[in-house]
Amino acid sequence: MAKKTKARKINEGKLPRWDQTTHDMRADVGGMEIIRKKKLKRYRRYVKASVVLFPLTLVLFVVFLMLNFQEPEQKSSAVASVDSPTKATASSAMTAWLEGSPSPLPGGALIGWDGVISSLQPQVVKENGEETEQAGLETHQFTVRAKSGQLFHSTVQVTWTDALGTTVVGAPSLEPIMRDNEATAIDMVQVWPGHKVTSAPDGVEPAIDVWLQSYVSGDSNKIRLAIKDPIQEHNYFPLTQVSKATVGDITHFAPKPDDSKQGLARVNVSIIWDGTPIDTVNQEFIGGETTQAFDVLLQDVDTASPTVVAWGGTGTGQDLTPYKNAFEDRVLDLKSAPFFSEDEVNQRMKASIDQFNKSGGGNNSAVAPKKKEG
Repeated sequence: MAKKTKARKINEGKLPRWDQTTHDMRADVGGMEIIRKKKLKRYRRYVKASVVLFPLTLVLFVVFLMLNFQEPEQKSSAVASVDSPTKATASSAMTAWLEGSPSPLPGGALIGWDGVISSLQPQVVKENGEETEQAGLETHQFTVRAKSGQLFHSTVQVTWTDALGTTVVGAPSLEPIMRDNEATAIDMVQVWPGHKVTSAPDGVEPAIDVWLQSYVSGDSNKIRLAIKDPIQEHNYFPLTQVSKATVGDITHFAPKPDDSKQGLARVNVSIIWDGTPIDTVNQEFIGGETTQAFDVLLQDVDTASPTVVAWGGTGTGQDLTPYKNAFEDRVLDLKSAPFFSEDEVNQRMKASIDQFNKSGGGNNSAVAPKKKEG
């Protein structure tokens, strides 16, 4: 009895038995299997990712090596640019060529620099262990005009290095520019996108003339009255020192698509500045007529009395709004800031009279216009 009591005490003290330990180990087998499967799944993902990324990484590595460790080469692809360190040298060469004696284009003039095409950039190249500076190469493009009005393309090629500077390597040449059919081109152009061009109503030209005469009057108040601006504080900057202004062709007219009462017009106007001599026999100005073009916005174009309410240079028509040209809170002193000084007016007038009289025009009948009062 004593032995059984001891065994019972041992069991009651929860000492581990072999069969109990085996059961606990078997219970852990399921958890270990789950962990093993998760690891296996993770390894499979790594393998799949490696299959995809390894070739891509290899390609990128090869490209990196090609871009960073290849021998430098002279790039011969031409690239257009709007500026260049050799522009001054090329422009001077073109001007000297036109002014040469004899001139390649008698009476010709340089209209402008059109741009440059860079074929090569100066760079240091390693060859046989030695560094050599190779020159850059650029071709400058110009437009020149003959005395007759014919336009030409011309080019100047230059080479340069940082150490030796710029050198012209080719004389210019002339390539005639084909003249466009201006009438056809104007008819095809939609000068104000979204606006349908039509013929101008009868009242448009007189309305433009009313505005023009106020615009060249030198008086801000006359402009405000002519365009019917209701705001007394609005001021306008007029043209001054104008002897005569006339309305020319109205090349385009279009009602505004969102407002049938408004319309846009493009008009050519002729301006004769003060100082232009007058032929006393015919009572006409002798030359001096210049042409300007404006886009103007008109109000009440659906009536017999439209009014110009805004104006600007060609191409600004779509942005015009009524009385956009007005300004406030600024002092307008036209007398202290004329467009031309009195000496400039007198010199231009004297030169025109002398040229007219030497040509025998009017038998010395050209005189200066009377000075406007006020």
